Amino acid sequence: FYSKHVGRSLGSYEGLKDAFVTFFGLEVLDRSLLESRLKTITSILLHLRSLQHWFRDNKKFCFHASSLLLAYEGDPEASGNPDMVTVKMIDFGRVRRHRGGDAGYLKGLQTISSLLEDISTE
Repeated sequence: FYSKHVGRSLGSYEGLKDAFVTFFGLEVLDRSLLESRLKTITSILLHLRSLQHWFRDNKKFCFHASSLLLAYEGDPEASGNPDMVTVKMIDFGRVRRHRGGDAGYLKGLQTISSLLEDISTE
């Protein structure tokens, strides 16, 4: 378990990338399990692309202090199943109408996608 303060202290692209490697357990997996976890990352990327598409089209709302929940089945027997992956937007208490949409949220989605693509190709 890590507190929210750990996430706030990740000040660089590499720091965030290392946190995702830890989240997915990639530094401790043997080769046979690594392929399954990479399928999980690919499934998450598909979910993120869907959200990015919505945010590119969004011209009405801004999502202040909203979060993404990324969850996956860590059991090696099930982790390659794309149905065992969830990407959800949470914390909608400060959604506001805003002409022009939310370029910041879109940038965040693009950054997370880039990180996961980098991780999956290394």
